[in-house]
Amino acid sequence: MENESSHKLRMSHKKMLYVAYLLKKQNRIATAEGISKILMGIIDEDTEDLTSLDAFGALLTLKSKKAKQMAHYLVRNGYFTQRYVDGDYYLELTLAGEEIASKMLGKIRSSKQTVRKKKNPTIISI
Repeated sequence: MENESSHKLRMSHKKMLYVAYLLKKQNRIATAEGISKILMGIIDEDTEDLTSLDAFGALLTLKSKKAKQMAHYLVRNGYFTQRYVDGDYYLELTLAGEEIASKMLGKIRSSKQTVRKKKNPTIISI
């Protein structure tokens, strides 16, 4: 398995891992879109009970397409695995991803929240 020393991770990658880590502590998993909504601070049906997360609204410039590219990079390099549930791929942390994410505790602050309505669930309980 490859680790952080063989792949340089940007802060945005680490924030994505950190959100997945916080969700894992709540027994939840999310799609790349769900993680991006948390990082962008979007409040909707999926995220309204997650606004207290440290990373909520911590990456305002992230777009959904970019989040999918970042998630693909993290899957390809062994930080995430994918779980197929109800017609969508949800991201789960590997041990390497969890190790990096746990180092981010207390280092990320949220900045802004946006309220939007969304039709399909992007974050589910496991």
